[in-house]
Amino acid sequence: MQFDWMCPKVNKAFLKKIEGRPNELGRQEIEQRAALLMRLNYPLARAVRRISDNIAWEYELSARPGFMKDVKEIVECVYRGANRCV
Repeated sequence: MQFDWMCPKVNKAFLKKIEGRPNELGRQEIEQRAALLMRLNYPLARAVRRISDNIAWEYELSARPGFMKDVKEIVECVYRGANRCV
């Protein structure tokens, strides 16, 4: 027997609104980590490797996120001193 609470009813407009949010948050987190490593005087290559390894570890039990392929680009952007790396 199924109960109403077992079948989530999510508004389609809400799902459309938050569609790209996980990737956006992931990219922001990469920027923040890169900024921290830059302030700690990490070399660029080591920062890229460390952030990539951290993301791989966080998602080891699930599919790799779409922003994983952009790590090097984002870290390089932060190290160049750009205000926003989108």
